[in-house]
Parts: sequence; structure tokens; C-alpha cells
Amino acid sequence: MRTQTIWWTFVKKDWLIYVIGAFCVLFCGGLQVLLPYILGQGIDLMKGLPTTSFLQSLTKEKAFSLLFFSFLTGQFLLAIGRWGWRLTLARMTHYAGSHLREQIWKKACYFPGNLFQKLYTPGRLMNASTSDVHAARMVFGFTLVAVFDILFLGTLTLVLMSSIDVSITLWMLFLFVLLPPFIKKLSTKEMKLYQLAQESLSFFHEKCAHSISTIRLQRLTQTGDLWEKVLGKTAEDYRERRLSATFCSLQFIPTMGIGTVFSYLVLFGLGISKVLDGSLSLGDFVILQSYVLLLQEPILELGFIISEIQRAKTSLGRLGNIYQEKPQKNLIGKGEPTVIPTKGPIFNIKALTYKYPDAPLSLGPFNFTLFKNEKLGLMGPTGTGKSTLLHILLGLKTQFEGEALFLGKSVNVYEHTPLRQHLTMVSQDPFVFADTIRNNIQGANEKSDQDIWKVLDLVALRDEVEGFPDGLETPLGEWGLNLSGGQKQRLTMARAFIQKPSFLFLDDCLSSVDTLTEEKILKNMTSYLEDKTVIWVSHRKSTLRLCDRILEINHAAT
Repeated sequence: MRTQTIWWTFVKKDWLIYVIGAFCVLFCGGLQVLLPYILGQGIDLMKGLPTTSFLQSLTKEKAFSLLFFSFLTGQFLLAIGRWGWRLTLARMTHYAGSHLREQIWKKACYFPGNLFQKLYTPGRLMNASTSDVHAARMVFGFTLVAVFDILFLGTLTLVLMSSIDVSITLWMLFLFVLLPPFIKKLSTKEMKLYQLAQESLSFFHEKCAHSISTIRLQRLTQTGDLWEKVLGKTAEDYRERRLSATFCSLQFIPTMGIGTVFSYLVLFGLGISKVLDGSLSLGDFVILQSYVLLLQEPILELGFIISEIQRAKTSLGRLGNIYQEKPQKNLIGKGEPTVIPTKGPIFNIKALTYKYPDAPLSLGPFNFTLFKNEKLGLMGPTGTGKSTLLHILLGLKTQFEGEALFLGKSVNVYEHTPLRQHLTMVSQDPFVFADTIRNNIQGANEKSDQDIWKVLDLVALRDEVEGFPDGLETPLGEWGLNLSGGQKQRLTMARAFIQKPSFLFLDDCLSSVDTLTEEKILKNMTSYLEDKTVIWVSHRKSTLRLCDRILEINHAAT
């Protein structure tokens, strides 16, 4: 997706706000030019020098009072105008950031699984939703304010300066011709350095995500020190590249500063001599000085605008690549609610095989039928395809051979929403949000305390939660760092059970729970599972004693 398309689509949606914001900026620009003129006229009036014909028709006291109250009114209106563009254009900067992140989420929700593994890893998506969004959002608001300043305030200031003194104005205009080539060269260099820094940051995020996901293996193999060195080197590489880009950006300041020094040399070199020879009044000199000061703002902004636009262009390009990725079709639609029949099999699996795309390994064939309220246990060594089979039945893996029928239709023809209405999985690798215990269990749908304590009783976690100082309001750290492995598994079981699913996939979800606690949970679940259809994966046969039958998977084909 082109960067211009992303920008224009957002602006067009809220065009009225942008029109109001542009008007406020132009209104402020006009007042900024008018106020120095009023001040200059007041100085000439007090010095007894000629003023505008309108003021000359008034008495000196009335003319001074008019100028004084006009100046105060102008300052008041200027404050309102600034409040207006901050309320519109500046606010749109923050709205744009939220919009860009929302679009990332909406697209990523429907990505095929291989995109997360190869192209858009968690590190890259994290970088896109932070650094890229932060850089891109500026061109939707604050950068536009600066552009209006240059186009309107700069042009109007030069026009009014020329009405006072043409020679000084021409010297000021020379700056606008002299600086752009240097700024363009500097901005091109900055864009390349910024792009390299962003790529380095994405790589750093990937390494961090990989390090966190393999933390158990690191403890087992004592490779923590090695990972620390790898992450340190990657972070240092990003730091150096980011500093290079920052130092390049800072070069805009002295470049623009040269223009400021040059403009004041012209003003005081030519202006004072003209005041002394009488060709320029003191009031006009004050007006010119104010206008030169006004010109510094757009001149200084010129470098930063080009810099921001270049960075935004790079970031929007990266975001555009995410937005244009084609979604997995069966993830998009909402589908119709599925009616559960009273007769016939729930799942019917015939000659089901699956070949991993990046490995010479295939799983299966699997053959079984599962009826309503039946409990099927799956056992077998690691690597025999038990978790993969659950992912196929959930519709997460679609490239299989044979038949995998859910309610008489292939799982591939279902859209994911109706599947999620009935199929709930508890993974062997629990995910815990950095939030309270209550919110980790209830999610987005509020539940009563009674319901929450009920499922905590079910998974034998109530006593431990009651032992926390804040109970259900106890905050959990990132990845549930303040919980043990068994506590995290039971917490995610409670999260699944509170949704009251019709079908449960339990993927070795008690592997980190001690034998005594497991015994309590299985005893509690005896009555809970009576009206549930369950497929339960475990390495321990004792865990599967609640199942009606057990399917042993002994090997994976190559």
C-alpha cells in the first residue's frame, strides 16, 4: 500500500477537522504578522512620525488607544487560534497513532501462521506498532501545522516585508534559495540512517522474543550468559545506528542557525543604516525585526519538516507492507452460529496426515470418531503430532490430507468465529497478561466474583489466590513472572472453564502441576466434564483416567 494512500484515507475520513485546523493555523499566521505591524505603528505614533492615513485622521490619544486595544485583542485571538489548531490538528496526531496501531492489529489477526514465523515475527510487529507508528503519526497533525506555517506565514511575511523595504526582503528571500540543497542532502542521509536503525531495532525485538521463549532451555543448558552477550551486542548495534541517525538530525540545527545569523546580519547591517539616514522609520525597523524573527520559525521548521516527512515516509512504507498482506480467508468472516446436533459424530477423522512445510516430517495417519460428551485421550512421545492434531481440528493448520470433519463438514470450510464459539483449547504453554488475576480470568467479558471463585475452586487455585494480599486484584507481572509454572497452567484452565465451552481441547495443561494438586483437579473435574466433549493430550496415563478411551500415538512418519 502506498504511503500517500494511507495518509489520504485517514485525512479524507476527518476532512472537516482538518479544514477547521488549517483555518486556525492560517488565522494565527495572519495575527502573528498583524501584531508587529500594530506595534510598529504605535512606535511611530509616539515618535511623531507618519503613520497610516486612518490613524492620522484620529487624535493622538484615540489612535494610541485604538492600537493598544487592537494589540490586546489580537493577542487574545491568537491564543484562541492556537488552542483551536491544537484541539484539531495536534489531536489528530494522537488519533492517527491509535488508528495505525489498530490497523496493524486488524491485519495481524488474519495473517496465515507462516507469516508470523517468517516475515512478521513478534519483534517486527512490536517495532511497527511503536517506533514506526510514532514516526508516521506526526505527518497527520503536527507536521501539517509546520507546513502551513512555511507556506502561509513565510509567504505573507515576505510580502509585507517587501512593502516596507524591498532590498532587505530580497536578502531574506536569498535564504530560501540557499538552504534547500543542503537540507535535501542532509535529509536523504538521515532517512537512510533512520531506516538502518529501524531494521536493527526489529532484529533486536526478534532476539528478545526468542530469548524469552527459550528461557527454560537456557536454564537447562546454562546458556544464559551467551544470550546476554548476544542481546548486548544487538542492543549496542541498535544504539550506534540510532545515535548516527540522531546526530544527523541534530545537524539541521546549526544549518538552520547559519540562516538565522545571516538574516540578522542583513537586518542590522542594512536596517540600522537606513534608520540613520532617514529612509526607514524606527517603527518600520521594529516591524522588520519582528518579521525576521517570524521568518526564523518557518526556516528552522523547514529542516525538521523534511526530516519528519522522510522518516514518516520510511515508516509508512513499512506499515503499508503489513496492511497489504493478504489475509487467510477463513479467518475473516463471522459466519453463522453452528447448531450442535443431538445425533451423529462431532468429529470424524479419516486417514488424516500432515506434512510440515519446512521439515521432512509427516504426522499420521489418524483415524477416530468422537461423539457428543465423549472424552478422548491422546498419548505418545514428544514429536508424534498430538498438538498438531489439535491445531488441525481448531482450523489453525489447513494444509493436511485426508478428512477432518466437524459436525459433518471439513474444518477448512468453517470460518473461525463459529469454531471459536464452541472449541476452546488450553495450551501446555500458558500465556498470562500483565494485569490482575481477575482480568486474566474474565478477559473482556465481565464475570461475577462467584463465577470466578467457582472456576478457581475447580482448578484448585482458590487457596493460593486468597493467600495473595490483594486476592483477585493481585497484579501479575509480564508473562506471569510472580506465578509458578503450575499456577500459570491452572490460571489459563480457569480462563477457559469460565467461558463454559461445549468442546474442550486440553493440551498437556497439567504438565507443570504436582501430583497431589493434579489429583484434586481431576476429582473436581469429574462432574464438570459430564456434559463436555473433550480431547485431552497428556504424557501421563494417570491424567487421562477421566477419558472414555485413549488413543496412543507411537511414532511420526518421515
